[in-house]
Amino acid sequence: ENKKKGDLSSCSPLKKNGSKVLSPCGLIANSMFNDVITLKNDDLDMRENKIAWRSDKKKKFKQPKHFDWAFTNDDISNCILSTCPDYICEDAGVHTGCKGYICNGGDFDDGKCAKGQSTVFYYRKSDYYQFLYQTFPDIISPLVGVKNEHFIVWMRLGGLSDFRKLYGRITDTVHEGTELVFQIVNNFQVDSFDGKKYLIVSTTSTLGANLSALWTAWLAFGASSTTLALAIFIKTRFAPRQLGDTSFLLSLSD
Repeated sequence: ENKKKGDLSSCSPLKKNGSKVLSPCGLIANSMFNDVITLKNDDLDMRENKIAWRSDKKKKFKQPKHFDWAFTNDDISNCILSTCPDYICEDAGVHTGCKGYICNGGDFDDGKCAKGQSTVFYYRKSDYYQFLYQTFPDIISPLVGVKNEHFIVWMRLGGLSDFRKLYGRITDTVHEGTELVFQIVNNFQVDSFDGKKYLIVSTTSTLGANLSALWTAWLAFGASSTTLALAIFIKTRFAPRQLGDTSFLLSLSD
């Protein structure tokens, strides 16, 4: 369907926040899971990258037109997440009207910068739009925006009311008996719709989660199919069906 530029009809019921247009708009994008989960074990590391489909991150989700960012050596202490003087933007090679940002580093900034580094970024018409990093500042970096992998994972809808979303990957070996300690900032409220949320630790492979019930069902089906096929082969090989006697056939001329 062809839509005119600025048509927000498909964004209902979440189009604006006050006077600002939400970018992205829509109920799904603006109701994403925004709890902050941190693994506190000193000897284990939980990464929050490589949790979304590579094709989604590279092709499906793109930052708004004219978005740009760069490192800066200028003092941006007076324009953190607010409009910087023109000379700071120009020195960094970014469009005037840029804003300052001190990197958190790591997966929060998608590996773009190290913690404490000074950067500037530019979003067009920032006085007209409310961008994703402004809607969810605890989990979305302004340098990453809609290419944040938590957002990309959230935008792939579950088929049922009960669903799972991958949050992170423990990249170290977890030995038997290890007690995992997580710190959770409870931002995503579920009381209003009597919802429930759980933190599930599981193992995965290239074929997906380690679902023992599913693997058991597949093995049982495969074993029964193999047994049936073997029985049919033995029957046809050693006790084939006896062919009929053609002498009992009547010709059409009789």
